[in-house]
Amino acid sequence: MTTNILLVSNDACTIDLFKDCCSQLAVKGVTRQSSQGLLNTLYKHTPDLVIIDFILEDGNGGSLCHQIKCDKYLHSLPVALLTEYDDLQRFAPKFGCTHLLNKPLSLNDMTLLIAMLSETANAE
Repeated sequence: MTTNILLVSNDACTIDLFKDCCSQLAVKGVTRQSSQGLLNTLYKHTPDLVIIDFILEDGNGGSLCHQIKCDKYLHSLPVALLTEYDDLQRFAPKFGCTHLLNKPLSLNDMTLLIAMLSETANAE
């Protein structure tokens, strides 16, 4: 079974890194640069996991994560947040994210995250 991953980010470096990792791990990766309509998209095509950049041009990744985790249909979906803020770790539980990674990410960081979340998603 192929793991489906959604990345929500408008950072070109993060998107390129994500695509490289998905290719290496043979998982299906879809990118989205806007937070608009995200929940509707998730209702129609629920991925196995979601990775959200904390800073988006049209939204806040922490808020999006919280919305997903409070939704009665999507609450069990693993969500990872990517951030450039070192002190965000203390707020991570309030957002409900499964993982929090600091940017800039290396190829190894992203690969480990996707592999770990893929295992979690496939085990459920």
